[in-house]
Amino acid sequence: MCGSHLLSSLIHTTPSVPNLSVQFPFSPFTNGYWNPSKCLSPLPEKKAKLPYILHFFWPSGRIFIADTNNSIIRVLDLNNGEPRLLTLELKGVQPPVPKSKSLRRLRRRSAADTETIVIDGGSSNEGKLCLKISVPEGYHLSKEAQSKFSVEFEPENATSVDPVDGTISTEGSAVIQFKRSSPSSSKSRIYCKVYYCKEDEVCLYQPLMFEVSFQEAVPDAAPAEISLPYVVKPKSPTFNSQSPLPR
Repeated sequence: MCGSHLLSSLIHTTPSVPNLSVQFPFSPFTNGYWNPSKCLSPLPEKKAKLPYILHFFWPSGRIFIADTNNSIIRVLDLNNGEPRLLTLELKGVQPPVPKSKSLRRLRRRSAADTETIVIDGGSSNEGKLCLKISVPEGYHLSKEAQSKFSVEFEPENATSVDPVDGTISTEGSAVIQFKRSSPSSSKSRIYCKVYYCKEDEVCLYQPLMFEVSFQEAVPDAAPAEISLPYVVKPKSPTFNSQSPLPR
């Protein structure tokens, strides 16, 4: 779709605004239908989601558009017959600070019923953390409420992990790649929310936390494959108001 797809959103989003004209001196629509022959040129940067409209028609015939994909404001100038798409220059305004892609530090407090499993991470510089959650015969991991994991670490920026969070398969497995950026000893924690069910009966919740301690790295050590196993011990199916619902 061409750049003037921005105008199409005005049909559904333009409110009644005092002192603002909502008449279209230029319209990509003919008799209420989209007319491709009147499209503007595509936006110069990447296209993704439809940008949000900040303001509509000023008396000067301009539309201000929040280009949320590129963190800039566009100005669609409809004067002089030929539409022009410009970029608004904001002097003295600091650009948004990008979110850090590094992992979060260890600051989460485990729930009272969280079971902790301590694992020796060894001294390798990189490798895999392999989750393997098992349930007894007659039970299965829930398909409707997916089990999940998330990773935190200490100290900050000591290790890069991919993915930082994700889902555990219905077979109980997940693989997390890690690479240490410092040879110093460090610690990672993998928090798991495990939802499991007994056949034709109620489903239950088990919070877990794997604490993996990495020793001082040995240069040229072979990549490690660290197993994180756990066998679920079914609880009695009593209601626990402290157990979080799956999200």
